[in-house]
Amino acid sequence: YDHIFELRQYDRHKSDLTKVVKDGRFGLLDGTGRELVSPQYDWIDLEYQDGLVVIKKNGLYGYLDCYGNEAIEPVFEDAEEFHEGVALIRKDGLYGYIDVCGNYLLEPCLKNRARSFKTFLKQFRSNFADETRSRRIENSEERIEY
Repeated sequence: YDHIFELRQYDRHKSDLTKVVKDGRFGLLDGTGRELVSPQYDWIDLEYQDGLVVIKKNGLYGYLDCYGNEAIEPVFEDAEEFHEGVALIRKDGLYGYIDVCGNYLLEPCLKNRARSFKTFLKQFRSNFADETRSRRIENSEERIEY
């Protein structure tokens, strides 16, 4: 192998997996040094979060589980690490959120990325409340005018 890197888990403890690079392709070794994933990826992140690590294959992003399986197929233009079971992804130029099973929590529909899913939800709730409040005021004014 050309390079060897230790992977870390979210809690910053050492993982038993090791990222390797050979001829510019990334793979994984298990704790015994056995090749778990042959060097076939464009890139593998250095940290496992919520049991998954971001990978890039043929220019698209997905996720591997701790056994080296493609848990979430590489179909995204961009993908971030999971935090509390949620990850930001980009597909068809739009951002959305997925869970650790690859299910959409929010289909890609955002032009800009939010800092986190929680931030997005707070912002959405605030905007929704403002919009609802405005509608109520408009409706109240309309009733007053009649």
